[in-house]
Amino acid sequence: MLVVLTSGASVYPDESVRQRYAASLGVDDLLYPDRRLGRLGKENGFEVVSLGPAMQRRADESGTYFHGFSNTRMGVGHWNSAGHLAAASWTLFSPKTR
Repeated sequence: MLVVLTSGASVYPDESVRQRYAASLGVDDLLYPDRRLGRLGKENGFEVVSLGPAMQRRADESGTYFHGFSNTRMGVGHWNSAGHLAAASWTLFSPKTR
């Protein structure tokens, strides 16, 4: 099993910020690596759990920052407590809900 973690940019709780960042990189989608790794898993017989899509939806719905801290820039860097909680909750879901 492979679990694909998130970057701050890929789950930033503002789609326009994500789009501007993707454009600055010259890419269409910040979750492309997740999909590519998912195909690799299917082709080679191992499960891939991508946390990005669900965390991105949750960030958009709730405005939650999963990366960053009060003493740093929110939305950037390591997971904060909300990021860890979201990832832990995601791993408890059944494979049918992923």
